[in-house]
Amino acid sequence: MRISLRDKIFRELVANLLVHREYTKADVARILIYKDRVEFTNPTIPHWGGNFDPDTIVPFQKNPLISKMFLQLGWVEKIGSGLLNVKKYLPRYAPQGSFRVRESDIFSVTVYLESEQVTQQVSPEENQRRFAAVLEFCEIPRTRKEIQDMLGLKDRENFRKTILVPLISSGQLQLLYPDKPKSSHQKYVRKRLQS
Repeated sequence: MRISLRDKIFRELVANLLVHREYTKADVARILIYKDRVEFTNPTIPHWGGNFDPDTIVPFQKNPLISKMFLQLGWVEKIGSGLLNVKKYLPRYAPQGSFRVRESDIFSVTVYLESEQVTQQVSPEENQRRFAAVLEFCEIPRTRKEIQDMLGLKDRENFRKTILVPLISSGQLQLLYPDKPKSSHQKYVRKRLQS
């Protein structure tokens, strides 16, 4: 019997959108398809917040009645299996692929079909979302690694060129130790507006 891994992966993610959506919010759930990735987003009330490591995801039922209905209809294998199945099947479907899970007011799962080093081009909208996330995250001083981990980016040089340098150059982000720009203890903080 042949099974389409693509169907299996994306069926899990669509079910995830429906089961974990925050139905009291008017925001729209979205599936955005790009050449190199697919983004699934839906409104939520954060339970954990931030990026999740796919290796340590702990399932959390936001809508247990809907989860139970999907299970009884056979639309999901078991409760909490969605992202675990994506993790299991994605390497077989796209060997260079990866996925990132982030929870804030919007829960998002981004599935990259190629390695991040190959897919360095991002849309202007995605870049603006990243800038906004960094500025919000850097209300308190953060290291380069903390910022990079929060965004789920692995390529240090790409992160430096596309995120860090533009934010510092525009004056929105400043070095905590400006006299020692290459210090191993360097941190970055959002520039405060003078009143």
